[in-house]
Amino acid sequence: MWRAEYTSRNFDFEAYATSRKQAVDTLIEGLNRHGKQYDCDPDWWYPEDICVYEFKSGAVYRDGISI
Repeated sequence: MWRAEYTSRNFDFEAYATSRKQAVDTLIEGLNRHGKQYDCDPDWWYPEDICVYEFKSGAVYRDGISI
């Protein structure tokens, strides 16, 4: 599984998917939907600030790293 996340000044966003691309695409779709709901400027979020992590079921993670 993959998790894409974005942290803005007021909200934390997360999207989960079975591929990296799908997680990022889903997150971007959500960021754009949020922007429309809150009447934000079209460039209110920055693509380079999206973080993407792969994770496995049944694993323990500390600070984003499997231990």
